[in-house]
Amino acid sequence: MKEPDSVAKIADSVLKDAGLGKAVELWSIYAVLKDIFAKEIVESMKIVSLSNGLLKIKVPSSSWAQELSFFEEKMVDKINESAGKNLVKQIRFTEV
Repeated sequence: MKEPDSVAKIADSVLKDAGLGKAVELWSIYAVLKDIFAKEIVESMKIVSLSNGLLKIKVPSSSWAQELSFFEEKMVDKINESAGKNLVKQIRFTEV
């Protein structure tokens, strides 16, 4: 007898079928960032896209981009740990 699918697996399938899979991934990334940084810092970031493991985030200035790049490895690790898969390989910070 076949093992029934988990609720998480069914929900994931429904969201992908509805075209909402990416939106849920980006929202979960935002939630992870809120755990790493202060609220003010996260609110100044804008997650632009996630494609082929490249996460693009816009920040207020080039100095912010440079400063946040020091945390890239920690961010990638935390995001992937939270997602339970290698969702992000690299983060590119760009100025708004």
